[in-house]
Amino acid sequence: MRRLLRFGLASSLVALVACSSGGSNPTSETPLDNDASGDGIADGFEPDLGNGETNLPDLKQVTIQPPNAVVKIDLTAGVPVPGTQIFKAIELQGDKEVDVSDKTTFTIDDTSLGSFTGNKFTSASSLPPGVLGKSTIVHGQPGNGLANVTVIALRVSGDKKDFFFVVPYLKDPDPAKDILKFGTNIKQVDVGVLMDTTASMGEEIANLRDSLSTKIIPGLKAAIPNVAYAVAHFEDFPVSPFGYSGAAGGTLNKPYELLQAVTGSESATKSAVELLQVYQGAALPESQYEAQYQLLTGEGFSWTAAVAGSIAKRTPKAGTSGGADFRAGSLPVIVQITDASWFEKATYDAGTTGKLSPHSHTEVVGAYDTIKAKFVGVHSLFEKSGGGMDTPCTNYATVSCDSARGYQQAVKMAQDTGSVLDPSAFKGACGAGKCCTGVAGAAMDPVGGKCPLVYLAKSNGTGVADGIVGAIQAISVGSAFDVTALKSNDPANLDALGNPVDATKFIDKLRAMKEGDATVGEPVCFEVIPKKNDFVEAAKDRPQFFKAFIDVVGMPGAVKLDRRDVLFLVPPKEQGPAK
Repeated sequence: MRRLLRFGLASSLVALVACSSGGSNPTSETPLDNDASGDGIADGFEPDLGNGETNLPDLKQVTIQPPNAVVKIDLTAGVPVPGTQIFKAIELQGDKEVDVSDKTTFTIDDTSLGSFTGNKFTSASSLPPGVLGKSTIVHGQPGNGLANVTVIALRVSGDKKDFFFVVPYLKDPDPAKDILKFGTNIKQVDVGVLMDTTASMGEEIANLRDSLSTKIIPGLKAAIPNVAYAVAHFEDFPVSPFGYSGAAGGTLNKPYELLQAVTGSESATKSAVELLQVYQGAALPESQYEAQYQLLTGEGFSWTAAVAGSIAKRTPKAGTSGGADFRAGSLPVIVQITDASWFEKATYDAGTTGKLSPHSHTEVVGAYDTIKAKFVGVHSLFEKSGGGMDTPCTNYATVSCDSARGYQQAVKMAQDTGSVLDPSAFKGACGAGKCCTGVAGAAMDPVGGKCPLVYLAKSNGTGVADGIVGAIQAISVGSAFDVTALKSNDPANLDALGNPVDATKFIDKLRAMKEGDATVGEPVCFEVIPKKNDFVEAAKDRPQFFKAFIDVVGMPGAVKLDRRDVLFLVPPKEQGPAK
């Protein structure tokens, strides 16, 4: 092709000489060995270019390599580091490709993206705000070579590197795979505070109220970035001999009432806690089981025994679950604060006429499993005058009861719902191999080698706030999950024509690098293998960027542990020969 181009130009020069007013003989021949430039055009037929120079510059068609370069501005260290790319100009000489970069001048159309020194391109240090990447055309002269360069800005290394694949249309992706390192710290927890509001709980309520803004919320924020709260309370069914039925006037007991659904508002949470106040209680065993069940499910319940009544059914808001709108991706944690034992379903059944058959231990455990929630008990034991804990607790009872039995019931609930941790979660703060779940974090012995998430408090309220904060902090560092990775699309993805694009189609496989459960805080790695792009064609003059998300979640429950963005670039069409 190059030879034909030169042949045609030489012929035109002959014609020009023949038509001139000079006396040259158009049929005379000039030997090719008098071709000083070696360009195949005899010196006698080359025009005078000035200063006695008659040689034409080489007339060649070059190709620029790479034809679709991607140059990265590195944001890893916080200070942008411009990226570089070496380009080559390649001329086909006969059947050989010859690098003529040293004879080629390289330029770009959009000089805001960088500049050339010789054949080395150095990017700018930044892109316009909100721009993921931008392309421009590279020119190589002489020879009319053309190529694309796309400049992007991202973190190219380290634990927080941005994950980026070039997926040209119908070509292999680059890189062929990458390994994503994820954190496994719990990112989102919904705490459902369930307070016993019978007559003996005044000081515990006061401790919760007084510590909410000063200790509980700050302590939980320090452990987990995104914490929301729900607030509910219970006494018992208003059916004698269990709860207060209004025989002497006044407010009847309630087996359960939701005061505030899950909210991230500190002021709304505080307002709900301010509504907690003590009521009469006819007996110490109370409706803990039913209260937990309703907070977990919102199913509702009705009874006809004695004073008939009901707990209204509650439908969760869209995108939430349970009886208090627990958020998707959250770890729901029910924190029950009480000083009493729990009335068993069989006790209610035997003690009344009419229908009063609330939910059992087994049914409540099932409700925890349904929304993959954890149980935390904060149990306040009665104290003897003169010191020490009092096991019998007939002070407020019309039937025999046992405060310590309430503690044991809480321990069983923790065990049956998997709300237990290894002693190592407490990092030896109260002694090696101990559970720091006693009053104010005192040491307790493990049960079956594990620490049930049941904390002790005093009847004067001491330890309530400590128990809540201690439990959530322990969960944040000591939980174990079966970790998996889930991919999802950014709905903002549009191609150059404005059509929606599902970026998850660029992902062929997600493979865990290690099998087995992961303890919270332990990094995990997944290999991402991209798929050949066969569905988004290259645009003529612009890059196309698409974003997918990879969420690492703890199972069961799909608890949010980490999220990483993965970017995909479809480069513009390669530049053809210049016209």
